[in-house]
Amino acid sequence: MGREFMRILEEEIREQENNIIMATRRLERAPEGSLRMRHRCKKDSYYWVLYSRDNQMRKENNITSDKDMIGSLLRKKAGEILLETSENNLKALKLLAERYVANDYSTIVQSLSESYGEANDMLHRNGIGYQNQYLYRPSTHVHETKSGVFVRSKSEVIIANTLTAYGIPFYYEERFGATTAGGKTIFPDFVIVLPDGSKIIWEHLGLLGKMSYCNSVAEKLNTYYENGYILGKNLILTSDDNYGNCSSRQIDEIIRTHILPLMGY
Repeated sequence: MGREFMRILEEEIREQENNIIMATRRLERAPEGSLRMRHRCKKDSYYWVLYSRDNQMRKENNITSDKDMIGSLLRKKAGEILLETSENNLKALKLLAERYVANDYSTIVQSLSESYGEANDMLHRNGIGYQNQYLYRPSTHVHETKSGVFVRSKSEVIIANTLTAYGIPFYYEERFGATTAGGKTIFPDFVIVLPDGSKIIWEHLGLLGKMSYCNSVAEKLNTYYENGYILGKNLILTSDDNYGNCSSRQIDEIIRTHILPLMGY
């Protein structure tokens, strides 16, 4: 997440710099003076207010019917605020960029001595992810993760690789200890065993546009509930959006906020 945050921060810095350029150009072309409105009984009136160079003398021209001038003065005021806030934001963002230290697990491991780095590589080489070979099919499990586990979708690759990056062992499609009310065996997408021996189940839902799939998910969730797996406690649900995409940033945030604290990290 640290590197992702820095990328977002750099994009925001560029956005504020572009704002400053755009606002400066807008103000260079803007007319002098400002806009003022007066409430009238039947219709509000708009005035173009001009000041003398010593700001002591003011002249007001009624421009109620001149929508172009009203728009120009409005855009001028917006440009002034945009310029001021962008300059302030840019200073704050650059200061944050100078002081921010990425502290996600993978970045920390890369900064450690060779002993720790080799230990991390060894754990990954020896299978921090575990696959249920009973369910594995080359025709359906077509995506290989960094831990050598083969999964069914690109979204599951994101989840598995992020767990691996944080050093969190997981079981993929291991058989659940209870069957559904209809006697169906279920296989959670990911099971994470915590240091105290308790487990977290993570299901990623990818076909919510199909009613048969939704019914199967509901049956599975009911089985989890009856066996003590509750959303927000020890059950995590994520899903693809309606375009079939999965947010790696959201996956990272879920792991950092819901799993890492329980792992003792």
